[in-house]
Amino acid sequence: MAKSKCIGKENPRGFCYRTGEILSLLREAKIASSQRQSHEALFFYDEVIKQDPENKAAWWGKGCEYLYLRVHDNIKQYIKDELKCYEMTLHLNDEKDYYFTWFEKAVVHEEVGQIAEAILCYERFIELCDEADRDDLEDCARRRVIKLSENRVGWGCSNEVLICAVICDA
Repeated sequence: MAKSKCIGKENPRGFCYRTGEILSLLREAKIASSQRQSHEALFFYDEVIKQDPENKAAWWGKGCEYLYLRVHDNIKQYIKDELKCYEMTLHLNDEKDYYFTWFEKAVVHEEVGQIAEAILCYERFIELCDEADRDDLEDCARRRVIKLSENRVGWGCSNEVLICAVICDA
């Protein structure tokens, strides 16, 4: 069977998509997200990922929507999906540009009681914060690792620093 001609862009895995359509879908997702319509935004991100499974912006945006649902709407059912989005974000991007993804992963692991994984993610985040010269975030993560290691509760850092858990719009 002959391969059909791609009218648009073909990625290394052979998926064909129309660049303009992808950009339109991403724009719609961003609009829905800015209006706090997370389920609608997730729909648009999923449409992008169907056409371009390696779309960095879609994976990151999708993870941010799951984060919003978990934190603001207290919906915990998407934790595995949120972690998958963070894994894909780190896989497809230079982790130095997405270092805060390690913090997000740590928080999710901690929330589900996977303390060893949380500590590893915080430690990677600390390493990358040092390179990015983000002492405020690095200090917060260091205090978190100490508390987790000692099985203590509480964050040990201000809410302003914890807002880094919601830097998806940055």
